[in-house]
Amino acid sequence: MSAGLFTRLAVDGIKKNKKLYIPYIISLAGMVAISYVVYYLVESPAISRMRGATVLYAIMGMGKLVMVVFSCLFLLYTNSFLAKRRNFEFALYNILGMNKKNVVRILLGETLIVGTLGIVFGFAAGILLSKLFELILIKMCGYPADYSFYLDTKSMVMIVIFYAVIMLILYIFSAAKVIINKPIELLRSTNAGEKEPKTNVLFAIGGIVILGVAYWYAISIQDAVESFNIFFIAVIAVIVATYMLFQAGSVFICKVLKKNKKYYYNPRHFVPVSGMIYRMKRNGAGLATICILATMVMVMLGATSSLYIGMNSSIDKMYPTDVYISANSIDSYESWAALDSSELYDKIHSNFEDVKPEDVLFERYEDFIALANEDGVTFLREDQNLMPADVGNYSMVEIAELDDYNKAYNANLSLADDEIFFLPSTAKFEKEVFDIDGLKYKVVGRDESPFYGTDIVRSYRAVVKDIKKLNDYAMSIKAQVTLSAGWGFNTELPDEQIIEKANKLWSDIGMYRVISKAEEKLEFNDMYASLLLLGVFLSIVFMGACAFIIYFKQLTEGYEDASSYKTMRSVGMTVKEIKAGINSQTLITFFSPLALAAVHLAFSAPIVRKLLFLLGLNDLKVFIMSYLICFAAFALFYLLVYKKTVKSYVEIVSQ
Repeated sequence: MSAGLFTRLAVDGIKKNKKLYIPYIISLAGMVAISYVVYYLVESPAISRMRGATVLYAIMGMGKLVMVVFSCLFLLYTNSFLAKRRNFEFALYNILGMNKKNVVRILLGETLIVGTLGIVFGFAAGILLSKLFELILIKMCGYPADYSFYLDTKSMVMIVIFYAVIMLILYIFSAAKVIINKPIELLRSTNAGEKEPKTNVLFAIGGIVILGVAYWYAISIQDAVESFNIFFIAVIAVIVATYMLFQAGSVFICKVLKKNKKYYYNPRHFVPVSGMIYRMKRNGAGLATICILATMVMVMLGATSSLYIGMNSSIDKMYPTDVYISANSIDSYESWAALDSSELYDKIHSNFEDVKPEDVLFERYEDFIALANEDGVTFLREDQNLMPADVGNYSMVEIAELDDYNKAYNANLSLADDEIFFLPSTAKFEKEVFDIDGLKYKVVGRDESPFYGTDIVRSYRAVVKDIKKLNDYAMSIKAQVTLSAGWGFNTELPDEQIIEKANKLWSDIGMYRVISKAEEKLEFNDMYASLLLLGVFLSIVFMGACAFIIYFKQLTEGYEDASSYKTMRSVGMTVKEIKAGINSQTLITFFSPLALAAVHLAFSAPIVRKLLFLLGLNDLKVFIMSYLICFAAFALFYLLVYKKTVKSYVEIVSQ
């Protein structure tokens, strides 16, 4: 047989199954396009000139890793739908006299055509989208637009190799199935369902228990840093529990409906329920995948959009003054106590004429790294280093002196020598005595306001009456402590002048660091814009994957149910009743992933909010509105996908 014949048969096979192949090619092209965009942004010369380029590279690096893993899993998953439908045609070739070697050659032709089309169209879309997203990111970060064109050939080669390897793996799996199985087995596999599954009560109970524990941790955990450490464990637990619930729970629901004879022996319910029972193992996995993808989309978009929208409010909380001068590692207590000198105020006034000494907020504090325990913290000694096993248990501790705190914040706090007052911190300490390596302080109060900053480690911030007592004790045991101070002030100057004058002040002072809110805002804007863009990228990928899984699910189930509906039509079932049966099936299966995703989203909100506090978000209203809008938008997208895909199902079963 000539190579041209195999090519024609491969092309004919794709044309005859275009309802499956066209979405499959589009999904492959979409993966290639987004992969190229992510790689392009890391290599783009225009992005490299941005202030936040380093942050963007780190964020997009995470996106590259996610794309690699997800592309493999998604294409393997969707290829299983395609292979199941093609088994009939390959078996027919065998029965008509074509040997398996030639069938495999046809399969190779189809794989090459599909892979080539997907990669070519993917790059065409990716090249256009990469420049579009580059311009969007530059605009979001406030930089002038760069319309020069750059083609990242190095990344293109890497992407071609990566997706070529995936397509080769898929081809090997499909070819092996053709070679190993007999033609009659391939014919049966096309329309064969599964054995009626047994209801696994323990599996369902296990899923409920795992999900309940994950939910409980999400809503009960108070320590922001601990929430960061446990978040990914909770995510894995929710994913596992979701698969367990859909596989065991869906079987249970179908069997309950079947036992309800009044419901089951109804023309609109009989075919959907009987069909679902015999494919519940695969059906449950598909529904669980849709649910997980839906949850990931809503959480990512809700989190990243709330960070970006609430950025100005967050920065105002993290940096209460326009300019802040930080003095760290003061060599002695005497030098630290004498820091409030007129010389520094003169330099401030010489650069910022509108700022007077009385307008400057001044604070001194002692800070150190300590090992946390249930009663408090323990100093690290000078000859002691943090061991890898201790990293998860250490805390940052910052202790301010009472007089400085009252002056700086216009407070009227009163403390005894052995008393401590907690300021907003990432860590929570609930006991009434706080032990600092043997020095015991009675906790007389706590400022329960959220901590606003970007700490991703456990931290305690507090006020004591006398820092000297704590410092002398630390010196006596040779502990690692640092004496620090800060000066903050506001000015009426525009942002550009504040940045310029703050940098000039820094050069005048020399040994102290000068931080301007305006410059930090630019840094955070770059970081939050990058996070939002990555969230949008991955959401597009996951939403597309969700839509294609729903589409392939509708088509494969349509082909499986077609014979049943044909039989029912022969005994008098009308098209109207068929549509009613499809709506019945939809209520049972199609919207259950969206419903559970909404529950996942609601229970994820407390722990996600704590994680966003670590990144600086403090506006609860923005966070809630972002979550609600993302859910509403995704629910609308979900409904549109259903409206579009259900038509294909109706056409198949109505033939």
